[in-house]
Amino acid sequence: MTNTVTPPGQIAPTEDFLNNGVKVWESMIAGTTIGQMLGHTPKAMEALYANGYALFGQGKYDQAQKAFGALLLCNHLDRRFYKGYAACMQMQGQHTEAIKYYVLCATLDVCDPEPVFHAAECMLALGKRDEARASIEHLLEMPARDERDAKIQSRAKGLMEVLNGATTPTPASQ
Repeated sequence: MTNTVTPPGQIAPTEDFLNNGVKVWESMIAGTTIGQMLGHTPKAMEALYANGYALFGQGKYDQAQKAFGALLLCNHLDRRFYKGYAACMQMQGQHTEAIKYYVLCATLDVCDPEPVFHAAECMLALGKRDEARASIEHLLEMPARDERDAKIQSRAKGLMEVLNGATTPTPASQ
């Protein structure tokens, strides 16, 4: 048997370590979040979310993104965290990455038009007019569940008018 030395800062993959990894994976598949496994309370998670939301509102997108990123690590099932993380990237001009997180957010609630709308905004900012149009068409086929959804659909109709008119929105509206 070869005696290997584990580099500093790394964990040797022992049998216990691997078994614990399997247990974590099985727990996550069953719907348990890492935050729950670590003992983070819902109150603590909401406080961190409120902090991220406030930072976003103050235009501190980099700091807000860190808060939403920490929340995503702790809870991969709360779509608000994906939406916040994606919005931070969108506001920082990281449109390709933002789209990925908007898509993940949309998969957690396929009836929510908001992440579809913001993904379309990102696509338009990247010059992907056909993809943006397809996203908006999909959004406009979704039933409005409430007033918030109706407002998003109204905004989507305006964006579709821009797309159909072949005009490019000003950077401020992106």
